Amino acid sequence: MKIKKLTPMSLEARLLHGNHKLLVMPDVHFDNPKCNRDLFFKLMDQAKEDNAYVIFIGDFFCLMNGTGDKRRSKDGIRPEYNQGNYIDLVINDAADKLAPYAKNILFMGYGNHETSVRKWVETDVLERLVERLNFMSEAKIQRMGYHGFCLLKFQNDKGQNVRTKTLFWHHGAFGGQVTKGVLGVMRHGAVTPDADIIVTGHTHDNWSVKQPRYRISKNTGEVKLEDQIHLKVGTLKEEFVQEGGWAVERLVLPKSMAGWWISLNTKRSNGKAYIEISYEPTS
Repeated sequence: MKIKKLTPMSLEARLLHGNHKLLVMPDVHFDNPKCNRDLFFKLMDQAKEDNAYVIFIGDFFCLMNGTGDKRRSKDGIRPEYNQGNYIDLVINDAADKLAPYAKNILFMGYGNHETSVRKWVETDVLERLVERLNFMSEAKIQRMGYHGFCLLKFQNDKGQNVRTKTLFWHHGAFGGQVTKGVLGVMRHGAVTPDADIIVTGHTHDNWSVKQPRYRISKNTGEVKLEDQIHLKVGTLKEEFVQEGGWAVERLVLPKSMAGWWISLNTKRSNGKAYIEISYEPTS
């Protein structure tokens, strides 16, 4: 894969025609004591074994225990991070543990936890993590924003016969105990009509919805229906298998411990190549 950042909001990934997999990671909250690290490393090991490309769409970190953070709690910090250089310890440990997988990571985007630290502590933890990982492993992980586009361009070994699938991500905003953010399908579809796949997180729910849309060829006028795929990713922070705590007291309801595997496979029909998309939740 050849990766190129086009603008602050977009990047291009060029792949050879064939079969490829993406792992869309859920809200990891890596440094939180409630993060299911066994599941995290299981998924990362599987991605490495399958030569899959991993994307993080926000809240890789939790980092709620810095000085001045009203959310801080002694129960919310892992013992190995409970020192004066708390933020440094978290970043360095995350880089060390992600280093074996660095060349599988396509990009890392911001979530509200990263932007909160930048606002209140005045340091960009995601930038520091990506820089450290790329230095340690000679990877080319892209640091992206809270939302953006990834152009997945499939081509032959001569750079010809290009077929493009467009993925849009947003860390997430829409939610609700009953609707679980599904109403966001129509909102996101309206503002990102060019996306073939839309992935969002933040609410820690996990679902998929297909929304067919009309597409018209500007050259021939041919009209056809194509599915726009909407995927909501869950979390790796388990807050509900305990006797109490913030989420239990607010009756937020148990959340899904899952992300998504996306398969993009080159197929042929009437002598022409096209890209078939399939997907399934992680387990």
